[in-house]
Amino acid sequence: MLPILNKEHLSVLPEKLQEVIYSELDECGQGETYLRVDNFLPQTIDELLCDIENILSDVPKKIKKRTFNITVELIQNINLHATTSAPGHLSKYEKFGFYILCKMTNFVTRITTGNFVDKAVKNDIEYYLRYLKGLSAKQMKDLYFKIFELNHNYKGGGGLGFIDIAKKTNNNFNFKFINYNLELYLFIFNATVSIEKNKVYGQ
Repeated sequence: MLPILNKEHLSVLPEKLQEVIYSELDECGQGETYLRVDNFLPQTIDELLCDIENILSDVPKKIKKRTFNITVELIQNINLHATTSAPGHLSKYEKFGFYILCKMTNFVTRITTGNFVDKAVKNDIEYYLRYLKGLSAKQMKDLYFKIFELNHNYKGGGGLGFIDIAKKTNNNFNFKFINYNLELYLFIFNATVSIEKNKVYGQ
């Protein structure tokens, strides 16, 4: 079993939030699991990335590189997109989020992140990700270069980042929004990396 960090952070979270995180952990099945529940600011991000590099030391280079790059994109998204108006009981967190890495059989890795967003951001992300889900590989490639050439960023680069994740997972990603209260949604994103190009997980 890989280390589960910040267990004390998890235990003091509201029961509703704990249930969500444990549910995501259950999706790992018998795989090795790494969890971090934290305030995702630069120092925390650096610590997490060091952990992930060590954890991935025994997987094929291609899977390691893709998993690490996806992790960077998703953690950056938490830092950029997570609302600073977290629920009162989480007010000490400026950028609250959780990160889960599952190492499964056949060198399959599953990355999950969760963070709070407000309704406006939720609507933008949901529309964009649903749009990406409907694109072919060629359409995805064309969109990537179109955005790149126009130098148009999705609030700091998330537009290109999500396309990159879709490409690296062969479009094997999924997401959901859990209505946490009247103002906030918990945005959960899953991405699966596999050497089996056409195999789909977690759908």
